[in-house]
Amino acid sequence: MLRFALLLGLGLLWGGCATGIGPSLIRSENLDYNQQIVRSLDEQLLLNLVRTRYVDTPLFLEMGNVVVQYSLEGRGNIGADPIISGPRSTQRLPVGAGFTYAERPTITYTPLQGEQFARRLLSPIPAETIVLLSQSGWPIDLLLMVCVQRINGVENAVESAGLAPSDHPRFEVFENVARKLRTFQRMGELSLSLEMATNGGGHRIRLFPRAITNNAVIPDAFYIRDALKMDMERKDFLLRNGGHAQGPDEIAIDARSLAAVMGFMAKGIEVPPAHAAAGFVPMLRGIDGQAVPFLEPALRYFHIRQSASRPSQAAVKIFHRDHWFYLEENDVQSRVAFALLHTLFSLQTATGNGRQPLLTIPTGP
Repeated sequence: MLRFALLLGLGLLWGGCATGIGPSLIRSENLDYNQQIVRSLDEQLLLNLVRTRYVDTPLFLEMGNVVVQYSLEGRGNIGADPIISGPRSTQRLPVGAGFTYAERPTITYTPLQGEQFARRLLSPIPAETIVLLSQSGWPIDLLLMVCVQRINGVENAVESAGLAPSDHPRFEVFENVARKLRTFQRMGELSLSLEMATNGGGHRIRLFPRAITNNAVIPDAFYIRDALKMDMERKDFLLRNGGHAQGPDEIAIDARSLAAVMGFMAKGIEVPPAHAAAGFVPMLRGIDGQAVPFLEPALRYFHIRQSASRPSQAAVKIFHRDHWFYLEENDVQSRVAFALLHTLFSLQTATGNGRQPLLTIPTGP
């Protein structure tokens, strides 16, 4: 019996030292926290878009450190109490074991506020960034419609980026140019690239790597040339951030700020009819005074739906003003636009300056 007790004790000690719990926690908990953080960021971005649509005050919290402490304690005890009864003595062997597991995560949030953050939110997106995003494979028509309000003086729904537009947006010519450039991009005939100007005064942008010989798209090239007043015989153009092109050898891109991008994309959010009728949100009105939301160009690229009941098939959903607003799981085009907004936000707000004091929340006992 004593030998059995010793073997049992060694087994408990060995089991406590070789549980493999540490490596398994890294495999499972890392993915769990990763998924929840991404979900939280998606919901925060959608919530602030909806707030922008309702002209409510947006607020961004940046998640900083996520520190998780784990503890696993095991204990065991074995005793031997001699018992004398009759002619022979026996032994009673009390055996006990116990385990204690604890998980104590501490999450740190940083409110994105202050002058530095406001400046980055209101500063135009550099034209060079838009070109680099195009080189990374983003659709050129989406990039131009979302990020740019003018090219060589051709307007792209400048009014739509405001919180309370008062006029119908002008974007038809711009959108035609963007879609024709997308056709060239799909054919492999469009290859945006940047080079430093020889005089060091900015960048030169190259649109078409070779002469366009496909008769099916030559009319599209002429349309782009006439709309933007460009010399299509040239291989590269001087790139200007804002302003106006000074000649046919220049391209002036007047980009939106991140705040204007959010204002533009927020117009792609469906509004409950009762909210529109009550005047909770600014709406474009037709000649008859009726709301005409589908004149908004944002709806062609980005669509957030609303429902009084909780949606069952949603990639992202939030609850605001007694209604659900959600991005449909199978709406790939809107999901791509939403991912682009995430990327733009990361590029424009990636700074450590202008942050307010941290908010640290211990979530464990």
